[in-house]
Amino acid sequence: MYNMFHTLLKITVLTFGLMLSTSAAHAIPPPDALISIWQSALQMLGVASVFMAGAYFSVKQFFSAYFSSWHRSTFILAGLGLAMPFALWFAYSNMQNPAGFVAPTTMEYISIEDTIERDPDESVREWKLKTFKEMKQEAEFARGLKNLPKLIYKTLPSFTPQTLHKEMQANRGNFYLLDVREAYERSKFYMQYDSSVRYGDVLHGIITPELEKSLPKDKQIVVLCHSGLRGYITANLLANLGYKNIAFLQGGLRNWSQQKLPITGDEEYSSDPVSKPIYTDSMIKEATNTLKVNIEAGEIKPSDIPDVIHLPFEIATTEDVQKIVEQSKSKPIIIICSSFIACFHSNSFNYLVEKSGGKVVGIHDTTDEFLIPPIITDEQQ
Repeated sequence: MYNMFHTLLKITVLTFGLMLSTSAAHAIPPPDALISIWQSALQMLGVASVFMAGAYFSVKQFFSAYFSSWHRSTFILAGLGLAMPFALWFAYSNMQNPAGFVAPTTMEYISIEDTIERDPDESVREWKLKTFKEMKQEAEFARGLKNLPKLIYKTLPSFTPQTLHKEMQANRGNFYLLDVREAYERSKFYMQYDSSVRYGDVLHGIITPELEKSLPKDKQIVVLCHSGLRGYITANLLANLGYKNIAFLQGGLRNWSQQKLPITGDEEYSSDPVSKPIYTDSMIKEATNTLKVNIEAGEIKPSDIPDVIHLPFEIATTEDVQKIVEQSKSKPIIIICSSFIACFHSNSFNYLVEKSGGKVVGIHDTTDEFLIPPIITDEQQ
């Protein structure tokens, strides 16, 4: 009996090993993925344990009426030995393939820093690394104000534009594209996407019931943004919230456009000069009956400009943005910015204001570096 049990045990281990070795995709996971893999392994063992317990009592009950205790024990052990590999395989497959989902084999597990290093332009690489560091600090600041847990960054799967395009050509229905850019950005250029959400909302853990209902469990969710940075952070935010099958587009839609892949609109809009008059230091201090709104993200140093409202536009919630937008209907806004990112988003904020019937009369760049005149004159004022 011992030899029979020992043989069954070897068969079980060998069978399960063969099942694992014939999986559709294999990859050595990154170090920061080991914790989640360990948790999944525990879940797999839990499912297998339940299955084995059920099999044990079922076999015992079936054979108890027909065989002696010695033969019954042998049959029970044999039944469990045969059932074990299938129970483990079922649990393993369920862990790897939730809701029938099959992950694309062309995804890569590389760090955000490594994706940035792939950009051929050295100045863009330097800017992205610097900006990513600032964005992490801003995200931590914003979440800290709302007493939200610190964001844990992981090495998440990602696609190059070429691999994503090829995969979607083969089967577009396997993918769900989530665009996290602002409405103004999407109005200028886009690739076909399934839904959109503001980066600032996800940063604060706000997922609308409509979006929550639409995010699929049986498709690969790919987060889109302009440069790949918001996409990466948003993918991590969703992963922290428990969403599965999350990936992002390396280099964002800028990279997609540069690879001459299909888009609607023109990605080069981002280099267009601002469309509003520029207020000088003296003019903004003297301006009356206006809302002076500083849209810089993160903590703002005290300003010598009177009555400044701080609205960290990129990382603010839609609710906070709408409060200022509503006020612009009765009092015009002067937008204040002091960095490339914030001044880039001045057009996005202006777009929301004017869409809602409000008015932006001008922009004040405290560095005098990012915005191009026309400078407002005394007569125009």
